Amino acid sequence: MGTILVYSLFVFVAAFAGGLLALTHDRESPRQGPFLAFAAGFILTTAILFLVPEAVERGKAVWVLAGFLFVFLGEHLVMMHGCQGEECAVHRMGLAAYFGLSLHTLASGLSIGAAVRHDAALGLVTFLAVVLHKGPEAFSLAALLHHSGRSRATSLWMLGGYSLIVPAAAVGSFLFLSERPEALIAIIIGFAAGTFLEVGAADLLPQVHRQGPGRGWRFVGFIVGTALAMAAEMIAHHGGH
Repeated sequence: MGTILVYSLFVFVAAFAGGLLALTHDRESPRQGPFLAFAAGFILTTAILFLVPEAVERGKAVWVLAGFLFVFLGEHLVMMHGCQGEECAVHRMGLAAYFGLSLHTLASGLSIGAAVRHDAALGLVTFLAVVLHKGPEAFSLAALLHHSGRSRATSLWMLGGYSLIVPAAAVGSFLFLSERPEALIAIIIGFAAGTFLEVGAADLLPQVHRQGPGRGWRFVGFIVGTALAMAAEMIAHHGGH
């Protein structure tokens, strides 16, 4: 039990610290553009190269479509009634990203807990895989939450809740699941992939392509996010995540 608590603490710190970095600047800062572009590159690369193929391989491709449609219909049929205009659009984008990334991190927590329960060495590899990509993932999420118009305090509370998902899922999986819940994880991965695709392609890419000052830095941010996602997720999948 001590091992899973230590792992959970390290993942929480990595996620919360990564998110804090994105909240150090005001929403109107010129740095926010590259931050959002980074999030676009990270989220889309994670979905296209890793989550979607894994969902297809496990026979859960329909859940990718389900996740995509859930966010699409939620934005256009439910969330749209509360506000209108561009500010509403970015507000919805933050909520959708929070939901999708939370699902992804839930799968990570379940994987850590089940791996530690099954084998100490496998648990260590899975933990390292998860902790290496939680920082950039949380950075992407916090940048979106901050850009969506939420106060820094609200963003911090939401970041804290997100950062606690892996510890809660890891401890729960370790205590109550005798083996890794493969079917559940496959569904979660597929659904998260669909939400990533909708948020990344429909909401974030237009932010990268828009004209105006800083377009070059936004392109750089997108490339950095793409490269970091490739490196982090390759390590994660090599570790059995």
